[in-house]
Amino acid sequence: MRWLLTMLLAVSCQAQATLTARSWIITDTDLHVQAGENYYELRSMASLTKVLTVMVAIDDGRADADLVELAMVRSSNAAADELCRRHSQGYRGCIRAMNEKATRLDAWNTYVSDATGLSPKNRTTARDMTRIIMAASRYPAIVNASHKISITKRRHVYKNTNPLVGMYDITVSKTGWTIRAGGCIAVLAGERIIVLLGSQNTQTRVRELEYLLAQNF
Repeated sequence: MRWLLTMLLAVSCQAQATLTARSWIITDTDLHVQAGENYYELRSMASLTKVLTVMVAIDDGRADADLVELAMVRSSNAAADELCRRHSQGYRGCIRAMNEKATRLDAWNTYVSDATGLSPKNRTTARDMTRIIMAASRYPAIVNASHKISITKRRHVYKNTNPLVGMYDITVSKTGWTIRAGGCIAVLAGERIIVLLGSQNTQTRVRELEYLLAQNF
């Protein structure tokens, strides 16, 4: 037991020296924690919100495929808002459904007040996001969008906001950024879920994800 604690401490110290993310976690697909720091810390979630938006829109049966791709790949705020506006219960009903969805997934600390993640009231923990990402992996439309390096809509080409898509075995991917939230990124890659919240910027979130992908915890 002592050697295991020593090893985990060494891993934690190494990661702390490498990562700017204020909160991060790695779990397996059974959601067992493999490594992490501050993963129960409540933080702004930025556009990671859109994973819930898209799931609820699909659950409602009114999700437009183009809007789903734009929300997941380009992280379009307009697409996320439109998905919620088209909800059978209206925009407010969509937000209510998103919060109810989080509760059903045991993401008890997650709360949203808008569909995009621009609201500073939208919050989550890295631990909660592992549950949300695992749930998202059961939606073929989300998995299909997450695999796309780029999409073309009305002659415009939009690159995936996660440049590691196509370079790694990524099943679900979503990025986020606001000044308050910092750089955020969450993926299901292979047999691991990795979430980083509060990275320094949009570049460091990618470098730090790539660092964690390379580790053998």
